[in-house]
Amino acid sequence: MITNLHVKFSPINSLVIVSLSVTAIISLWIFVYIERRVKSPLVDFKLVTNKVLFFANVLRMIAGLFMFAILNAIPILIRNPKPIGFDEGAINTASIIIPFMAAYLTIGLSSGPIISKLGNTRVTVIGSVVSAIGFITLLLFFHSLGLLLISLAILGAGSQLLHQGAVNINLVSTPKNQTAISFGISNVFYLMGSAIGPTLVGMYMQSNQISINGIIGSFPSSQAYTMIFYTGILLSIITILIDMIVMKEIRNNSNNQEVRV
Repeated sequence: MITNLHVKFSPINSLVIVSLSVTAIISLWIFVYIERRVKSPLVDFKLVTNKVLFFANVLRMIAGLFMFAILNAIPILIRNPKPIGFDEGAINTASIIIPFMAAYLTIGLSSGPIISKLGNTRVTVIGSVVSAIGFITLLLFFHSLGLLLISLAILGAGSQLLHQGAVNINLVSTPKNQTAISFGISNVFYLMGSAIGPTLVGMYMQSNQISINGIIGSFPSSQAYTMIFYTGILLSIITILIDMIVMKEIRNNSNNQEVRV
């Protein structure tokens, strides 16, 4: 027998979350205030506010979110007992992640010729569409192990295309003397996505718990995974819209430069 559980959040936990959020906002404001007034700032905010660079960094952030959300969600799904999971051991769980990482690595190694032929913005659009397809197939077939493996491979390819295209857009759109600073800022966005992804997964899983008769403990329900994959689909659609904005901004700022983006 499967029973739904409702998670109760204590006032103490809520107070801690609110306090840390306020502290983070105040710290960010102080950092920006100081950086805008010193002679040699760590961050050039002209690079942050540049539309092309900003949206390229947002694409990297979402790509990082995709990767680390999947790396956190899928192993738990595989380890969960039946009927909500596959009740696999640690070795088989690691093996099931291989299609995602193999596709991610393969696309990464071949991204140079792909980008040279198609251009950065087209690659990001393709990556966004393929990522959406990956999340849709995960949503529809995550109870089938074989189709789950195929879906993970699709998503791995899509998220890597999105990531590589965004990286190259950042590089070709940054003044050469500011490449290091710009790429450092871009990496911060990627790390932000890498942190947000597991946080979203954990939130969905903790909010949708079930218990199984005869098994001690509680487990994330199918509803939790449905919400994770729906979020992935929504974010993939958002990346397509961002791709369109980036393409428009690049055309407006091209000034007859012989750069294929």
